[in-house]
Amino acid sequence: MCRVYDVAVVGDLNVDVILSGVPDLPTAGTSAIAADYAFALGGSAANAACGAARLGLVTCIVGKVGDDYFGRYTMAAAQNAGVDTKWVVISPTDRTGLTVSISGNDRCFLSYRGAVETLSEADITREPLRQARLVHAGGYHASRALRPSLPAILADVRKHGALVSVDVDWDPDHKWADLQHALPYVDILFVNSSELRQLTGHITPERGLEALAASVPLVVAKLGPAGAMALDDTGRLYSSPPLEAHILDTTGAGDSFTAAFLYAHLHGMGVDNALLYGNAAGALAVGMLGLGSNAPTLAQVEALLR
Repeated sequence: MCRVYDVAVVGDLNVDVILSGVPDLPTAGTSAIAADYAFALGGSAANAACGAARLGLVTCIVGKVGDDYFGRYTMAAAQNAGVDTKWVVISPTDRTGLTVSISGNDRCFLSYRGAVETLSEADITREPLRQARLVHAGGYHASRALRPSLPAILADVRKHGALVSVDVDWDPDHKWADLQHALPYVDILFVNSSELRQLTGHITPERGLEALAASVPLVVAKLGPAGAMALDDTGRLYSSPPLEAHILDTTGAGDSFTAAFLYAHLHGMGVDNALLYGNAAGALAVGMLGLGSNAPTLAQVEALLR
């Protein structure tokens, strides 16, 4: 089969309002001051798609936005990064999702899901997924209406010869067991340290990876300031330390890691190098306020690695 896309991403597109440089997150009844702010394209899937396209991979995204200003903004930002958006549904009834990200010494998110939450199997065009070398499901837990049918969608694209990767994302419903239905169709699973603990109950990443590797050929843990680790189906554990970075905002850094890891994986570079590429992209991303069309390029990633 002719592969039109290197990567087809399915999942969440929204806008991010990013407040950075907040030394301590405010508690109820208090306030805090941010050092800076940005307005940017957001969503795990959208960030990964932009990251992949900026690295030179032919990329499309399948998702849903509202017929509103934010929807037009997200589409334009993704296109500006080089992402094919023709498979994105523009809903006349749903509003585009929005996330407020507050980051500093720690971070938190407050989201209005809108079209992200109503994205369903009826909105998914199978054609681009079947025409991709790899299908990446970003923000798995964010797309609540899509979750029940996603295992069947992933099984279908696997049947058509595509690799499948999934980025877990935080589950606001705390129904982590739902993911188990998709795991038989996943080749690469991405988790962060908090998601890994919730999914497996293990505190150490090594034990958490072991638990998930029983179901997935390659599990990758994004550990932030601790770097990254991966475990493959041979039982080999890989570890990569973080690169030195100037931290301005951590929003979307994990998605940049994912995009760069997938770039290296699709180019046959091996897990060790994929972790290096991921860490480099993540280190570059935290030095930016907002990603989208500003996601790190291949030249920037390779320059940092040199």
